[in-house]
Amino acid sequence: MSDRAEPWRRADVVILTAIRLEYDAVLKVDAGAVQGSTWERTTGPSGLPLAFRSFDVPTGRPLRVAVAVAADMGATAATNTLLPLVEALKPRCDAMCGACASRPEKTQLGDVVAASRLFYHDTGKRLPGQVQHDLATYQLRDDWKAALAGMDVVAQFRDADWFQTRPLTTAWRERRALVALHRRDPEPWHDLDQKTWATTVPALQEQKLLASRELTDEGRRIAKDLLFSSGPLARSVAQR
Repeated sequence: MSDRAEPWRRADVVILTAIRLEYDAVLKVDAGAVQGSTWERTTGPSGLPLAFRSFDVPTGRPLRVAVAVAADMGATAATNTLLPLVEALKPRCDAMCGACASRPEKTQLGDVVAASRLFYHDTGKRLPGQVQHDLATYQLRDDWKAALAGMDVVAQFRDADWFQTRPLTTAWRERRALVALHRRDPEPWHDLDQKTWATTVPALQEQKLLASRELTDEGRRIAKDLLFSSGPLARSVAQR
């Protein structure tokens, strides 16, 4: 992996991140990359970190991706970073990725969320005591939305490092706790930090899987099913 300045090259896609943590996370993605390639690190026109890598596509030449990080969060910082990159790299597509607050009732920690509709709310006019926002929206292309909806992420990325090391879901934490309690592990909280364990126990009690410190009949049944099942969740619960 090179840390020296690279000559400017065109990129098919520019991905912008808002913070360094998100930028570093993107650079852990190897799935689909051209064999033998690595992320080529350099700096962008604004002196901020920039990295290039090519990824295989089903047809045609590899897709060259550039990943950049903005100086700060927000639309102004993103625009100031992105415009010089667009001028220099002439990409066909600009995108942004990062952590998403999401909807807890619809998603789990570690899910990848692609927005089908974006709202830009930083424009409008200030009135006495309030701001009257002028909402502007962007709709995701129909063919992109259909492709994302039909993607089997587990089948495509199950062996990728970033997929294997993604954050643990709430379901995994609860199931792992059930198995540990069923096995009567001396430290059933071993795989969870104190704060997570403190929220997992009430959740199991609310689901009537745990009564006081003992599993209920339903809790024991689920734990046994997990131990003898061949499903991916069961394997990860038993092994991790």
